[in-house]
Amino acid sequence: MLGDLRLRVLLFRQADDVWVAQVLEHDMAAHGPNEYAALAAVQLVLQAHVNFDTRLQRPPLSRLQAAPAEFWDAYNHAEPLRMPDETPIFQPAHIVAAVSKDPVQRAH
Repeated sequence: MLGDLRLRVLLFRQADDVWVAQVLEHDMAAHGPNEYAALAAVQLVLQAHVNFDTRLQRPPLSRLQAAPAEFWDAYNHAEPLRMPDETPIFQPAHIVAAVSKDPVQRAH
């Protein structure tokens, strides 16, 4: 079931030493010191949400809405994340990540 999930993740720098990984289809995020660490962190958050929903016999991620439009817009102008060949990747779903050159702010 989890392998059937297809998700887009926007990566952007929030501060000099903080990168954010924002899932678009389900509004969840995590951060790390670089784009790869942020992506790994959001994958762990994703897995935790799926595990929780499974224990409660709910469809995975069914209670999370899509991310706000500003993240989708930024993703559409972002560049695909280049993964080094030697980087081990844990992917609880099929993830397509892209890096925004500009910071993204959530509208209030």
